[in-house]
Amino acid sequence: EPGDLWAWLTTDAPAFKKLSEFYSKRESFRLVPDEQPTKDFSEAFQQETDLRGDGRMELMLVDQMFGTEELSSHSQFAREAEKPPRLIMNTSDAERLGFTQGSRVSLQVKGVHIEVGLQCVERMAAGVMVLPRHRGIPWQKFEASRISVSVDRIKRLP
Repeated sequence: EPGDLWAWLTTDAPAFKKLSEFYSKRESFRLVPDEQPTKDFSEAFQQETDLRGDGRMELMLVDQMFGTEELSSHSQFAREAEKPPRLIMNTSDAERLGFTQGSRVSLQVKGVHIEVGLQCVERMAAGVMVLPRHRGIPWQKFEASRISVSVDRIKRLP
């Protein structure tokens, strides 16, 4: 005879005690062990400071579909699908800085020098630049994934 499933589950995983309490009520809930309370990440987003300002833009390091994940960089097929490294910027910001779609730009931030092509995008936040973590650039040298960059550190290459 199998016995009480909930009693058996809670012996090895106390978090399942909550499951047995809510299962009969058919309420939605979050299953988290008592010693690890849930964290409301919305507070962290509210506390983030805006890194943009006078003469400064925010650089965000992000992942993309191909070329940014370590294992995919070893795959011949993933390499064939990846785009070349690029800096993505709002079109109006690019125009203000004298750049156009496809310009080659040099970006110097905290001792890291990167040369990439520029992709201009209409529908993105002004004052923000996006740099995918491509295997062809030294993104690992950056200490954070969000960085404040002075616009005089962004140059157009010939």
